[in-house]
Amino acid sequence: MVIFFCTFLALRSQDTCSPVSNIDDHEVDGEVEIFAGKIYDDSYLHALRVYQDRDSKGIRIQASALAGEMR
Repeated sequence: MVIFFCTFLALRSQDTCSPVSNIDDHEVDGEVEIFAGKIYDDSYLHALRVYQDRDSKGIRIQASALAGEMR
């Protein structure tokens, strides 16, 4: 389900007719942000965050546009 959701958002955000907007960045209960920084991808500025779950120690990577047409 997670892969489907991420794929759907990625495809939808490239649709010029009805792009996705106002997607909130969520912190899931029990996660701790262990890294945050700015990265450039094809001259576009993005925020990169790495979260770790307290219980399972699983890692989640999140990237979101900071500037440009994808914002």
